[in-house]
Amino acid sequence: MKHKELIIKCFNEYNGKNPEVLDELYDPKILFEDPLIKVKGLKNLKKYYKHAYSTVSSIDFDFKNIIASDNVYTCEWDMTLTAKPLNCGKPYTVRGLSLITFSKESSKIIKHNDYLDIGDMVYERLPLFGSLIKKIKSRLS
Repeated sequence: MKHKELIIKCFNEYNGKNPEVLDELYDPKILFEDPLIKVKGLKNLKKYYKHAYSTVSSIDFDFKNIIASDNVYTCEWDMTLTAKPLNCGKPYTVRGLSLITFSKESSKIIKHNDYLDIGDMVYERLPLFGSLIKKIKSRLS
């Protein structure tokens, strides 16, 4: 399976309860970063994902554009998720970008950086706190 197809397949198959999907995608020495955390190693990434997905009842990635340059992939996506504590448990969509590097030795992801507006994903979706963040952003724009 080509890298592009593997990315799309695994992002959309993982649900927090099937860690074997991560074994197919990530090198054991993976370095993962997003706006909240930096994680080294597949074992630690599995713990982080398990916790991050613990309140998610559904998640879907719609890849808008994937650009490859050698073993580095830039992936633009819309993530639609439903999580009980966020957005009153209703589905919502967040736009983001992943920069993914595949190891030439293992053909698995060795480095994964996610870039997204964490305020849009989390803070604006919390009861009470969300409306305050939205007001602040409105005044700044």
